[in-house]
Amino acid sequence: MLAARDLAPLRQMKPAEPTLSLPWPGARPLPDTFFDRDAQLLARELLGKVIRHRVGALWLSARIIETEAYYLVDKGSHASLGYTEKRKALFADGGHIYMYYARGGDSLNFSAHGPGNAVLIKSYRFNL
Repeated sequence: MLAARDLAPLRQMKPAEPTLSLPWPGARPLPDTFFDRDAQLLARELLGKVIRHRVGALWLSARIIETEAYYLVDKGSHASLGYTEKRKALFADGGHIYMYYARGGDSLNFSAHGPGNAVLIKSYRFNL
């Protein structure tokens, strides 16, 4: 996980102008429908996928190597605490991002099919 100190230099960079260019030929974003599936299935299907983000002229990317599926009824899920404005992404259609800060780093989750179901991106490997 990234610590806040690791993100500080990136936060100072200006975001890129909106563009459709991607860092590698043939790379394409996942369709929204990809995320509209059961959380356990989505967790498996996300393994090996690459998350990419452009900051200025720099492309950042990380390959997903570990995930965890959470359902509304799981006590370890933030969604089990109920709907709030802060947690609304967990109750949205599949593919919405829910982030929170825990244990010295940012945590990334994607909502899955069904209210309160999501996948935590537990670990990743940076691609340089």
